Amino acid sequence: MAVAMLGRSRQQLWRWSRFLDSGSKEFAVLALGGLELGDGPLQPVREWVPPSDSPSPPSALKRRGRPVDREKLWRDFFADPSQWLDVRAQKTSSKQPDWIHVKTKERLWMKSASTPRWVRTKLAAMSQGQASPAETRTLDNDEVSSGDHALQELVTIKSMEMQTRASCVDQCDDSLTGTSYSVKRSRRRRAVVVSDGDIRDLCLNGQPRNAIHILEQRGIDPSAYAYVCLLRRCTNLRDIVEGKYVHAHMTKSGFVSSTFVLNALLNMYMKCGSLVDAREVFDNMRERDMFTWTMMLTGYSKLGYHEQAYEIYEQMHKERVPLDKITFTTILSVCASLGSLEKGKKVHSDMIKAGIRPDRILGNTLIDMYAKCGNIRQGHKVFKEMSERDIVTWNVMIAGAAQNGYFDEAFEFFEAMREAGLKPDKVTYVSVLNACSSLEQGRILHLDIVEAGFELDLRVGTALVNMFSKCGSLKDALHTFDKLPQRNVFSWTSVIAACAQVGKTEKALEFYEKMLEEGIVADKLTYTTILRVCATLGDLKKGREVHDRIVKSGITSDLIMESTLIDMYAKCGRVEDAHQLLENMNERDVVSFTAVVSGYVQQGQFREALIVFHKMQREGVLPNTAAFLSVLKACAGLRSYAEGRRIHASIVEAGLTGESNLEHALADMYAKCDSCSDAHEVSSTFA
Repeated sequence: MAVAMLGRSRQQLWRWSRFLDSGSKEFAVLALGGLELGDGPLQPVREWVPPSDSPSPPSALKRRGRPVDREKLWRDFFADPSQWLDVRAQKTSSKQPDWIHVKTKERLWMKSASTPRWVRTKLAAMSQGQASPAETRTLDNDEVSSGDHALQELVTIKSMEMQTRASCVDQCDDSLTGTSYSVKRSRRRRAVVVSDGDIRDLCLNGQPRNAIHILEQRGIDPSAYAYVCLLRRCTNLRDIVEGKYVHAHMTKSGFVSSTFVLNALLNMYMKCGSLVDAREVFDNMRERDMFTWTMMLTGYSKLGYHEQAYEIYEQMHKERVPLDKITFTTILSVCASLGSLEKGKKVHSDMIKAGIRPDRILGNTLIDMYAKCGNIRQGHKVFKEMSERDIVTWNVMIAGAAQNGYFDEAFEFFEAMREAGLKPDKVTYVSVLNACSSLEQGRILHLDIVEAGFELDLRVGTALVNMFSKCGSLKDALHTFDKLPQRNVFSWTSVIAACAQVGKTEKALEFYEKMLEEGIVADKLTYTTILRVCATLGDLKKGREVHDRIVKSGITSDLIMESTLIDMYAKCGRVEDAHQLLENMNERDVVSFTAVVSGYVQQGQFREALIVFHKMQREGVLPNTAAFLSVLKACAGLRSYAEGRRIHASIVEAGLTGESNLEHALADMYAKCDSCSDAHEVSSTFA
């Protein structure tokens, strides 16, 4: 018989027994990997072969004239099995012992009449992996000491992997080698004894392919347990190349993968960011458990594939997979990222139907989902129904109100939170500062922040700069910025925007240059802000320099940045460059079209302005007030009455006839087209 677990000490078992306590076998196996050992090959366990012509070791039944306590010997054995040599493979008769102590030479027999029943049960469970519940219950309570529950759980996992590998075991050789793993070897060669601990340490350290090679050299075919450890190693290293090697070895060796092994493979691909491989493993799995579905859902969510994550959720619902609080928390976060109120409401409804009442974490996620989907009222309803609230709950409500423009309500929640006895933290102050639009109120908050000791915090300090900027106090914004001990791209962008907002464009450019000198890498928001400054100044040289930096940085331009670039070139007199950028855009909106139309009008190229305007209409982009104002100037410049009448009809169709600036532009256009009656009619309507 093989005693797979006897090669590791109780201390080793406790390293990962906490993972087994959770009750999930897959989680237990996947959680392995806390050891930090070398990469060198493992040394075989020493074998003790009694000389054929030497007398047997002295009897352990008596020591110094007293009988030896057999129960104590077995307790010592289970306390530290590494001190006992397993010599069962060398036994030639039943009189020879099964284990011999390394130092004292005391001996133990498993099938001796003096062996306690609880010892036999435990040894049978560890060697065969199939102790019955009845046998387990017969163990004395004092024998189920610390660590034994870990053994029991591991036994179950071992039993699973043994059943998986049963078809691959060499049936011709019934002798065992001190390990529960299937070993293919020749009858003529004595097998090297390797413990489970050695195999685990080997698979969890060094390169997985080297571990597989060493196991093959020793005649050990990797088992489910070994493969899971190897995949865990690849996951920790985020090494997909090694992971694919292990996967290929599993396939080529004819290994029959169980669900928990495939879960480890799926987890490896997800953590390494290979969604295609993960999805292929998932789709080909014959059986999926709760852990499989949860891994796919959270994997898609964390990697930003929110639509695919929601599809997984719908598939879970369709196949009646049991949904728990973790599932709902994850999918509600997905709905929040999608900004889909419809999907979020459906998930909330499914949660109610499943009989799951929101606890503190799930309730916070629900509120956040409704806030990010624009329904702060429904979020407030969930908030009122919560029996337990923490600082996160209040922060989510304050942030949600501020994000949706309910600034007064945000301050009401802020005051209510303090009345409830909760002390605001950094997140609280950042959220309430975003809702502040009054300089007086902002200064009061500033004093509270100083008193709380958060003024020098980077996030709070940046929020303070933004608040003072919005309230028009550049002096306070600069004073706060100068006091920050550390500055990042967000704080620099905030002070650049603060200068630009009050018309200090030259100052904004100075801060931009200082930011670059300090080695801070600009982001999209920084570039967009400084491009607007260049457009305001009409500084084509600086604008082109910024454009070159954007290209060299490798930042993927979004719609806002591209529209800002077009506007910069148009306002700097390079409308042809602006038009070329417009043509190269994959997606065009009213802002980008209007920038080009306005640029052509400023250059006196009225016909080109009309051409771009009509192209915008053909592409289904609805003109806004700014677009109509620019094109009316083009009609007036061309003195094209017919074109002016068509634009007028479009304004009526868009329902914008009530806007005074458009009425003035229409009257001016008709007057320049020598249609005084139309101009008078428009003026009378406006009056």
